[in-house]
Amino acid sequence: MDINEKFIDDFSLVNRYKGRIRIYFEDLTSSVPVSNYYAVFHLAAIRGTKFSKFGYDTLYKNIQSTANLIENFHKTDTKIIFVSSGEVFGSLDPIYAGLPTREDCPVGIANIFEARWTYALSKIVGEMLFIHSNAYFRWTIARLQNPYGERMGEDNVVPIFIKRAL
Repeated sequence: MDINEKFIDDFSLVNRYKGRIRIYFEDLTSSVPVSNYYAVFHLAAIRGTKFSKFGYDTLYKNIQSTANLIENFHKTDTKIIFVSSGEVFGSLDPIYAGLPTREDCPVGIANIFEARWTYALSKIVGEMLFIHSNAYFRWTIARLQNPYGERMGEDNVVPIFIKRAL
């Protein structure tokens, strides 16, 4: 059993909906498996600022995988949910965003020379690819900020806050 099979066996959502949900581990930078799916959740990305030292890889792989997904599904009726990030607001002053943050709030990066922002930029470009594609499929963008769940590790903000509180 490889690591992906072990992950799927442990993944409670898959077990709950066995036979109705499929999880694929694919290199989306080179190909995208196209089939008759009702919905695809695009969660693939080199995540967060932790891997920003790999700036070029973060930009290339995150953007290429999203472009390939759009290209391969653009003539289907599959619904695509693109998981973006609250990081798209970058280093903007919170006064511009407001709470709750509106969908038409400016996004941006203050210093393009900081590798830390490559993830945010890849998500901005991913959103733009969906918004400006001439695709027939239906799509949704979800900007998550600090999601929390099993196997996320202890170096993310929510576990760090919990440790500090304890």
